[in-house]
Amino acid sequence: MWLVLITRLALAIHVIAAALATLIRGLPLPDGAWLPGHAGLRVYAYAAVLLVAALGLAVQPRRAALAIAGVLVIVLVEWLAVDPLYNTMDHLVPLLVECGVVIALAERMPREQTASTLVALARVFLGAIFLAEGIHDLFVVGPIAFARDTYVAPLAGSWMPQPLLWVAGVANPIVQTIGGALFVVGFATRPVAIVLGLFLCQILFGHTLLDPFDRGPDVHSYALANLALVLVVLGLAPLGNRYSVDSLLGVSASPRASTPRTSP
Repeated sequence: MWLVLITRLALAIHVIAAALATLIRGLPLPDGAWLPGHAGLRVYAYAAVLLVAALGLAVQPRRAALAIAGVLVIVLVEWLAVDPLYNTMDHLVPLLVECGVVIALAERMPREQTASTLVALARVFLGAIFLAEGIHDLFVVGPIAFARDTYVAPLAGSWMPQPLLWVAGVANPIVQTIGGALFVVGFATRPVAIVLGLFLCQILFGHTLLDPFDRGPDVHSYALANLALVLVVLGLAPLGNRYSVDSLLGVSASPRASTPRTSP
């Protein structure tokens, strides 16, 4: 299938180029590199795994793509540890999407297992982002200062009532922290995905208050990318969510079967 072949080729080009540049040139990595040069010697291990996995796309595309996606999640955590607002749309999200296409289409696999794999990747990736940002805003910046600087002051001239801006601003880091943690482990997956989706729509709404034409780079680099991952979970979790606390508890992510399953 040409779709899978071209996706594998594009993924291999990006990953092999970054891995070889890291292994051959060594540290420090240039500004803008998506591999975390600040990780020190660990970055060589990431590059080596990525190189082997990228070459493996030719013979075992699904397993190779899954290995690459796993490294991307680890790389994301490395970046979030030093910058909770790291822009994942620079490189990581497009590469993760390519991995998802290969995992979904490269080989025949039970639909439930494919969906579960994609949902787990989306959940952990997005959950880590929300958790890092939420903890930073909650415990480093502080919810009051965050609400004042991000909601109240920028939107003071809008038609939104100031008390509502305070409520939304203070709730932001709380929703991100709790929602991110629940998303990572996969507890109450569907309800949390719905809450996070509505939360991101609220973020988009705030951006349109600042600019009705929605031209800010933050919207496309952060909010819409995160919303896309939420939609992946909402769409695929009813088909499979085995790698989650919900699965251990016997809770279905299907809206038609949201009650715990019982043995006959």
